[in-house]
Amino acid sequence: INKITGEEKKDIHESDKEYLKNAYNLAKELAEKYRWIIISCVKNGKLRTIEEINDEITEKILYNI
Repeated sequence: INKITGEEKKDIHESDKEYLKNAYNLAKELAEKYRWIIISCVKNGKLRTIEEINDEITEKILYNI
């Protein structure tokens, strides 16, 4: 379900699992190549809350400045 519109219908990219897989793998490669910090939005198979993700982002920023 789209959090903004409430629609259940997937867009053209969300409907294409191969596209999503390729995009994910490319993002991982770029993150490794450019040494980006990776924040996982899923924990134990469940989507993390916005607050949890925000807290981790803040922690990583403060640690790296």
